[in-house]
Amino acid sequence: MTKQRNRILLNNEDHMDTSRDISVPRPTSSLIRLIHIEHNYNCIPPENRKGIKPKRNLRQLVCFLNAEKNLGPLDFADLKLHVHWTDGILQRLRRFLASNRRFIEFRPMSVLQEAIAQHLAGEMCCSTRFYYDHDARRYLVAYRPGIGPNSFELIAREVSISEDFNQTMKPERHQKTYRDHQKHQIVENSFRLGRKIFEKFHAKRKSLRRNEKT
Repeated sequence: MTKQRNRILLNNEDHMDTSRDISVPRPTSSLIRLIHIEHNYNCIPPENRKGIKPKRNLRQLVCFLNAEKNLGPLDFADLKLHVHWTDGILQRLRRFLASNRRFIEFRPMSVLQEAIAQHLAGEMCCSTRFYYDHDARRYLVAYRPGIGPNSFELIAREVSISEDFNQTMKPERHQKTYRDHQKHQIVENSFRLGRKIFEKFHAKRKSLRRNEKT
């Protein structure tokens, strides 16, 4: 009995040793991602992307966009001001998404501020577009996710509908002045015509009164 027991124990130990020696290949990251997608898991590991990290602070965002635009080095005071300004823009965008407004306007900004506001709006899935005001200064408008400018808004902002949606367009001032000149001429012509009609009607009325008196 003892011999049989020893043989069984030896066989079990040999089996355990061989099972340990078997090398099972671990799945690669692409295979793990494919498995997650196939089984519709909620947590999908993000892909490796070049650029700014998804978990970044406002200081890193400002430094990254400043380097991307090749605007030169920022000193500590300017960096602090831009970080404070970025936090304010982030709060404005959050309040905007919590409201029922269709769009939010930003006053004319510097190149770095435009890049920061556009990047933050893009992170919140907001579409953005640049327009020009009456002083030919460019300003940014961010729209709610899934909403863009309609034809009436484009006309009001003096933007051509035929232009590409992602491109900006400066309003043509000479067309505006020509239209204003035409409107002014139409008003003057209608005023002159009304005056002539009134004078003719007044003259006829005087002649009728004279005939009635006689």
